[in-house]
Parts: sequence; structure tokens; C-alpha cells
Amino acid sequence: MDVRRCPADVTVQTDGPARRRAVNWLEPEFVGRDGAVLESRCTKVSGSEFALGATKVDCFAAGMAAAGCSFVITVVGTPPAYAYSLIHSFVEYAQ
Repeated sequence: MDVRRCPADVTVQTDGPARRRAVNWLEPEFVGRDGAVLESRCTKVSGSEFALGATKVDCFAAGMAAAGCSFVITVVGTPPAYAYSLIHSFVEYAQ
């Protein structure tokens, strides 16, 4: 079995005050010795919501527990709007 495609690591930012974010990716693709594309399974499905921080997603070909691939989804928070305002005010004052 070969891994033809595995998603790259993904970093996303939350929207506004949200502490979770849905993330989509192209499903991994595994190919058997005969060249047939095998069904893939992952510990999370594309479109799942992820909390702030890093989460490893493991994928494997159905029926082939020994081979697979992994990638990491990292969700970072958006600073509150007032933080931008304070920083902008400080920069203007410092100049």
C-alpha cells in the first residue's frame, strides 16, 4: 500500500470571540498493490470543529491499520478588537 496524498498541517484562526473552528481538508488517498484506491478513515472527519491548540489527526486505509499518515490542525485565537485599538493607539502615541 502507498500513500498517494496526505493533507499538510493546517493552521487556522478563529472568527471573533469563537474558541472553536471547523476545518476542511482534502481526504488522504491510499493505493493498494493492485493500483486500486482504498477507502480512508481518519480520527476526525473533514469539517469537524477543533478547539484552540494543536490536534493530531491520524488517517489510515480501511482494513490496513499498520499504514497511514498524520497531520496537525492548529487553531489560534483572534485577539479581541479592543486589543487592536490599544496597540494602534500606543503606536500613534509613540510616534
